[in-house]
Amino acid sequence: QLERLIDYFKTLGWKPVRSIRKKRPARDEARLEALRRRCVEEAGGLNGDGMKRLAGLAGKICGTAQLAWCKDAAKLERLLAVLGKIKEEEAHGKQA
Repeated sequence: QLERLIDYFKTLGWKPVRSIRKKRPARDEARLEALRRRCVEEAGGLNGDGMKRLAGLAGKICGTAQLAWCKDAAKLERLLAVLGKIKEEEAHGKQA
């Protein structure tokens, strides 16, 4: 039935188009997911509500409301560096 419907649409002038969007290689997706996971792990080690802080930082650094929406490895690495710096500053604050 689907094939007949497509044939009917073709008679009306419809033409199938190829997707313009390029698919990311699986290794890139795996790298992005690993970076996101590390960010969540780092945020879990922060004092207070680390997940709220992570959401705020993700919005500022990655420009997205959700960490999962960030598709830029450089921004995720920057977010991870900021989280590490915050964690380090909190550790030094406890020692003083």
